[in-house]
Amino acid sequence: MMRNSIVQNKILPEIRLPFDTVKGSVLKRQKMAKNYTEKLYNSLNPFCKDGTCEVGQFKTSLDKVIAPSKINYFIAPELNESYNGSMGTISKLRINEDNNFVITHLAYKFMLPLDDNCDYILSKFTALHEARHFFDRLFNPKYNINRLSSGVNNPEYRDSIETIHQLFLGDIAKPVKMQELKQKVSSLAAGMPNSVKIDTFQSIKYRLQSEINAYKDELKFFSKEKWSLANINSMLKFLVFLKENCKFGAKLKFVKKIIKDSINNERLKLKIYSVSGI
Repeated sequence: MMRNSIVQNKILPEIRLPFDTVKGSVLKRQKMAKNYTEKLYNSLNPFCKDGTCEVGQFKTSLDKVIAPSKINYFIAPELNESYNGSMGTISKLRINEDNNFVITHLAYKFMLPLDDNCDYILSKFTALHEARHFFDRLFNPKYNINRLSSGVNNPEYRDSIETIHQLFLGDIAKPVKMQELKQKVSSLAAGMPNSVKIDTFQSIKYRLQSEINAYKDELKFFSKEKWSLANINSMLKFLVFLKENCKFGAKLKFVKKIIKDSINNERLKLKIYSVSGI
């Protein structure tokens, strides 16, 4: 029987805040990420004009919020037409002497809507949205972890895992029908080992939680803008979009149930094995 490969994630000190800064309960760390995003808004907004801001000013404001810590990050134009912006880590993959995969996370990468010269960010709201993802990752390092073990060791489920991720986090240009999504996900997950399901849906859970955080912040910052008929219409469209297209709250509730059921099933299986002496 072949030994399963282990996927190790190494998060360099250059992309971490000190432990004393990030320690605490999940609720406390979420509050800190929220506070950092608000500080960024307060620092950046006076320099924004017509919803845009200079890349240099965004960096200055971001560095000011993080200080005295220094974090490696880069800003590049968003090339995927399906997204307004995105956030991730730049990483390096290698196979060590034990034939295990080692993923070293080197820096964060903001993908933002930039002008042709990459001097201006064309939407401060998108920048703040991605900044919340950035702070969520800083205060919750496990958000950075690539849970590749299931796909590596269970190649027969790779396509299903990728499809499930897309169903939850892919195209949000059209309204979501939750009953239909649940049926598709349940069908794809049927027969998967509990360990594969737990890994898959834990990763999705963190992504959904961060999206909820980012959209809440974006909505709050948008509500602080000078009110006009155009702004009110934009706000209403935004609210409808969140309710009909995203449904992150309903998705998160469904994901948490799958994780809970999978953990309970795994515990029951181990208990049966233990009692039967297998």
